Amino acid sequence: LGLARRAALARAFATEPAVLFLDEPFVSLDEQTAERLRHLLLTVWSARPMTALMVTHNLREALMLSDRIIVLAPRPTHVLGVFDVRLPRQHRNSQVMSDLLRSFHHRFPDVT
Repeated sequence: LGLARRAALARAFATEPAVLFLDEPFVSLDEQTAERLRHLLLTVWSARPMTALMVTHNLREALMLSDRIIVLAPRPTHVLGVFDVRLPRQHRNSQVMSDLLRSFHHRFPDVT
């Protein structure tokens, strides 16, 4: 599965899209493989910045990779709010991630 995801990411980047769409790109992967793919994604992004729209249910992953998180509510789907992550990705260590999670849950207490 990890190899298939790497190939899918490679195909997506090969077309040099204006917007990269990622739908649960790391779901069903073991943590080690998911971490390698996240690192690959960040490496490619740093070499070739582009806009990406990622759908994920993994909040930690969203906070780690995103500049802005749009929080959606289920049925009827609507926007609950926007959470901006203004810290450069290279500074998002475990302590910072804990602070971001706390801040996110303070703002959106019903989102798990």
